[in-house]
Amino acid sequence: MDLKMVRTVSSLKSSCFNNLDLQRRKRITCYNVYSVGGKFKCSLRRIFRLLKDRCSRVVYRWH
Repeated sequence: MDLKMVRTVSSLKSSCFNNLDLQRRKRITCYNVYSVGGKFKCSLRRIFRLLKDRCSRVVYRWH
């Protein structure tokens, strides 16, 4: 009976560890998603700034 109890406790500990590991992986995945989103926004801002500068050069060059 003690051996059965030890196996149950050890399986509960391992399932808890796996659950914590799974939560950590999900959290890291969310961080990576936010990071990629930030990089994407930064590149869009850079593109819009470049287009704005080029358009303003064209407009003000003609006047």
